[in-house]
Amino acid sequence: MCIVTEHARLRRDYNTLKAENDKVVAQMMELTKSPPMPVTDLLKIDRNEYLKKLLTFGITPVGDDDPLDSWVSLASMAELERLAPDICYPADWYVTSIFDCENYAAQAENDAARFFHVSGICRVLGDMPLGYHGFVATLDKDNLELWILEPNAGFDYSGGWCRPGEIDYKPKKIYI
Repeated sequence: MCIVTEHARLRRDYNTLKAENDKVVAQMMELTKSPPMPVTDLLKIDRNEYLKKLLTFGITPVGDDDPLDSWVSLASMAELERLAPDICYPADWYVTSIFDCENYAAQAENDAARFFHVSGICRVLGDMPLGYHGFVATLDKDNLELWILEPNAGFDYSGGWCRPGEIDYKPKKIYI
């Protein structure tokens, strides 16, 4: 046995085992990571006060003259139905005036684009008996029909696409 050859083999084995061990340690660290802690010293201010302060920095709210995208990607109805459960989230995420309807809609909009590459699923705001409310809306690629989805699983009609009028919701404004 050549000691140099044996040393080289042992070094390769060591490096392989070390790389595998490092990977397992990284996975364990990820699994044992502490959950995020909510901020407890929040300041709640009126929206108009917030916007007034932002205006002092030259920042104004998005309006019709400020398009967010120059094009969007649309999916077939079959694909929209397939991804719908994945952009519907647990009702216990809801925290009044912190993570509420428009946050659910923003999460669904972002996940639709990030995971499914469908950028045409957008936050929409409108009226329903509970008051002003956030959903997501899209057009299907086949017929360009309008579809809406409630991404908060706490509602009976959440998790599936429906047309406006099938539920008591009237979309009025969309982020696009």
